[in-house]
Amino acid sequence: MKVIASLATVILMTAAVRADTQLIESDFASTLVIKPAPYAVLLPDNFSKTGKPLPMLLYLHGGGGDRSQLRRSRAMIEELWQAGKLARMVIVAPSATPRAFYMDQKNGPEKWETLLTGPFREHIQKNYNTSRDPKENLLMGASMGGMGSLRLGFKHPELYGGLAALERASSPSCTGRT
Repeated sequence: MKVIASLATVILMTAAVRADTQLIESDFASTLVIKPAPYAVLLPDNFSKTGKPLPMLLYLHGGGGDRSQLRRSRAMIEELWQAGKLARMVIVAPSATPRAFYMDQKNGPEKWETLLTGPFREHIQKNYNTSRDPKENLLMGASMGGMGSLRLGFKHPELYGGLAALERASSPSCTGRT
């Protein structure tokens, strides 16, 4: 009987946490990329647009991926928040063009680096109350997103306080020095 009661308590607690977090999917229009960039934002429980700004994690997907990676990771992130193993933060996952590598094309219409370090970042700070303190802005990605995290973090250390490159793709141009 105790096991059933404990299981019911865990289910109710998980449902309560899930009810308080919010996943928003939207698009960001800019002349820096060909079409509006889809993105997802996961807001922690008790998120406030007027309270103290929260840290921001820019979660970059791998090649062929998109913002839905955040939706698929949501339950794990919520469990970490609930257990106190992950700080409350706003997690943002933009969908980049396949094989964009989060770089500015030298002779092309896509300027992903400029978009993510400029107007998109400002949009997130303004609309989702994220901190402007670089120490509270983080990068994370896998594969192409890992390489993008390394590139953006190394080229713009004034913007990010930390990064994680998981299963990163590699290239001699990873740091932007070609």
